[in-house]
Amino acid sequence: MKISTITGWVLSIAAVAFVVLLTGVGSKAFTDDPPAVSPYAAGGSAPVTTVASGDAALVAAGQDVYASNCARCHGFDLSGGTGPAIGAGSNAATLSTRELTSVITEGRGRMPSWGSRLDVEEIAAVVAYLEDAHG
Repeated sequence: MKISTITGWVLSIAAVAFVVLLTGVGSKAFTDDPPAVSPYAAGGSAPVTTVASGDAALVAAGQDVYASNCARCHGFDLSGGTGPAIGAGSNAATLSTRELTSVITEGRGRMPSWGSRLDVEEIAAVVAYLEDAHG
């Protein structure tokens, strides 16, 4: 076999591997399980979430997800740190459920997107926790 033929095959395999990496084949986004909640809002890309007002279990779950993922930047008491304050009286307290969901899912400014790290239910729980804290 000629070296140029071997090089061609290696480049072809590398190109296919690169395309697979870029498209995310094999990632969570390509599982056969449909999402429990529609992941896209009408006219937008943030997951649709319906937060049941006063759902103590959802708020508690959101507090746990927040403590594990958000508190290092926004503070355990929502007072801020590396990231801005997001408790009662903050700009975050003026956001709607859809807007909070969008910011968490897609990120904003220096805040990274969490849509690939948290599932729809975890994001909904964090939103419930924040809305409960906002009063």
